[in-house]
Amino acid sequence: MLPVEAVLAGLALGLGSGVSPGPLLALAIATTLRYGLRSGLAVAMAPLVTDTLIIALTVTVVSQLPATAVAGLSLIGAVVIGWFALENARAARVADVADLRTTPDTRADRVGSHRLANLTRSPLLQAAAVNVLNPAPWLFWISAGAPILVAFASDSVSLAVGFLIAFYIAIVGSKALLVFALAAGRHRLSTRGYRLILAGVAVMLAVIAIALAITGIQALLA
Repeated sequence: MLPVEAVLAGLALGLGSGVSPGPLLALAIATTLRYGLRSGLAVAMAPLVTDTLIIALTVTVVSQLPATAVAGLSLIGAVVIGWFALENARAARVADVADLRTTPDTRADRVGSHRLANLTRSPLLQAAAVNVLNPAPWLFWISAGAPILVAFASDSVSLAVGFLIAFYIAIVGSKALLVFALAAGRHRLSTRGYRLILAGVAVMLAVIAIALAITGIQALLA
């Protein structure tokens, strides 16, 4: 594999996780609107804490599995990423920047973040708790992220490192940019621009899902 493949895969998956509607994004928005830019950025940094733990645990499990099981996980991962792509495509049709400013409290409450508010005054730790309790990152890493990372690592450690660096830059950076846009004012992020981002992410995730499915099928037939 070429280094650019690992970097592009990391960027695509990180961007998909970063801008897709979900508990952590909702909490980042709510925190920014309530407490300002610095607190919002702290929430955006949560994947640096939580995903490190999730990656370590899931990669440990996946690396001990036989090749056929990893190939099976790749197929499951293709379905998971394909579903994420579909969700982003759907959101790209109806997403409205105004919703980012008017409904984050409701969205965050749905995942129980209000129950965690009293656990800590630190936005970063509160966001980390929300993310760890959210099943989506665990599902992503055990079914798709970890098999991809293990595959890169089997070819070269530098590929795995490049994938992880690109993933973290994309997932943290995309959330941070949205937080900056909200803190600066609604005019900095248009509805059309947000929809285009979601549509682009959907396409990238669909490509990765197809590639992952092909890899899994080839591994099973080998």
